[in-house]
Amino acid sequence: MTLHARTVLIAAGVRWRRLEAVGAERFESQGIHYACTSVEAMLYDKSDVAVVGAGNSAGQAVMYVAQCCPNRTVHLLVRRRLGPGMSDYLVGRIRATPNIKVHEGVQIAEVHGERRLESITLKAFNPDGDAEKDETSGGRLSVAAVFVFIGAEPGCSWLPPKIARDKLGYILTGVDALRSGACR
Repeated sequence: MTLHARTVLIAAGVRWRRLEAVGAERFESQGIHYACTSVEAMLYDKSDVAVVGAGNSAGQAVMYVAQCCPNRTVHLLVRRRLGPGMSDYLVGRIRATPNIKVHEGVQIAEVHGERRLESITLKAFNPDGDAEKDETSGGRLSVAAVFVFIGAEPGCSWLPPKIARDKLGYILTGVDALRSGACR
């Protein structure tokens, strides 16, 4: 079937990237969260927590949980360094907030707990994937929750290959789609 239209709206959605750490699946929605609303923030209002990510959404989340519960420590875990994927304004606010501790060059290796999340083990980030646990990078942190903001994958795999996409696989629109040469 062929449809002719001047405009096509595709709501392809995304698939959120999951935390790849030993034991992470066990604690999803019971300490590991992929959102940070007032509900999640208040669930852990008397506990130290961690936020994972280096983009603006992670920066906004770390500021939110640090401000709503100033008597706890909020650990920001960044695989490389804080800055390139986040606005300078947020970076400045994060660095100036006394209850935020930034851990650069680390990732979560393992999560621990009995019935709920109790701690995480950090390891030095190595883009080749062969990093070992590194006590100098932070070792083990006692946290009751981890808020994960590590991006998403486009939900476009079901579309035909002739649909114009960027290098990450997201659908191109407007002038970008025209410039790609995929539109006729």
